[in-house]
Formats: sequence, C-alpha cells, structure tokens
Amino acid sequence: RLSHGSIFNNYNNFWENCKGEVMQYIRRQKVRVAILSLIVLALTIQPSYSYSEFTDITNHWAKGYIKAAVNKGIVTGYSDGTFRPDAPVTRSELAKIINRGLRLTQTTQLVFSDLSMNQWYYYDASRAVAAGYMQGYDDFTFRGTWNISRQEAAVVYHTLMPFYQRDIGMKRFSDDAAIALWAKESAMAVVDK
Repeated sequence: RLSHGSIFNNYNNFWENCKGEVMQYIRRQKVRVAILSLIVLALTIQPSYSYSEFTDITNHWAKGYIKAAVNKGIVTGYSDGTFRPDAPVTRSELAKIINRGLRLTQTTQLVFSDLSMNQWYYYDASRAVAAGYMQGYDDFTFRGTWNISRQEAAVVYHTLMPFYQRDIGMKRFSDDAAIALWAKESAMAVVDK
C-alpha cells in the first residue's frame, strides 16, 4: 500500500529523471515557434521603411506580431506609411527577415549571375547562403526579386529546424503531386511540425 509520502517521493524521482528531457523539449519547442513565427511574418510582409504606426494593419489578424517584429527591428514598412501585410514576399525579403530575426552575420562569396554587390539584398543573400537555409538555382541565379513559394518556404523552415523523419502520408493532400521532389521532404517536415 502506497502512502502519500511514497507517492510524493516517486513523483519527485520521476520528475528528476525526466526534468532534463522535458527542459530540452521545451527549449526545442521555443526555437521552433520563434523560427516559424519569423517565416509566417515573412510570408505576410515586405520590409522597406520603419514606421511606428501603419495605416493598413489596424484590423489585421497579425497586427500584434507585426508590431512586435517592428519593435525588435526584424521588419519595417513602406515609405507611404503602409505595411502591406498580405503582399507576397520575395526570396531576398525572406532572407532579410530571417537574418535580422536570427541575427545572422556570417557571409560567403556569391557567384550568382543575377546578383551583384550593388543590389540592396546582396549581403542578406550572402548570409542566407552562408547559413545554408537558401541556395541558388541550377542556372546559377539567386532570383532575389522572385516571390518565394510555399514549397521554398518549407525548405527554408526545414533547414532551420531539426528534422525528425516521419512518414506522415503526404498523399492525403490533393496537390501532393505538385510538390517538387526537392521540396517534398521539407513539406513533410513542415506539416509534421
């Protein structure tokens, strides 16, 4: 027969054994949430100029996230006082947001045919490539002015996050065949998270 004291002691022993694993799990979850938040913000905004109040976010669902990201210097708005939260995001804009959010500073030399050092996003592209979360295309272009696709965003997210392979049955999605082979693993990881 267990007494209240032995139940309490068993609980304490259990907690001491699990505490390290639980704390590690919590830290991983916080990192996942932070990176996913950056990507969600990146897919809904385009940075350019900084304003304290934007005329187009008053009733937007992401208003709180946008203000927090602006206050942390991760994103900015446009010179006309707008933020354009529902506008598409380019590859270079996503790189800038992630680099600011994660405070990435390491660069690498780039050899993309469509990118030169005088373009505003050259160093953000360089940081993205150095960090390994973005690459160029087979034709040696970076395509920084192209809107980033959801599958490309999945690859970025997958690259930034630890991935635990699981077969989650991507066939359950009607557009599974439209996901490029190079993005399939990342799409599975994002759906799994």
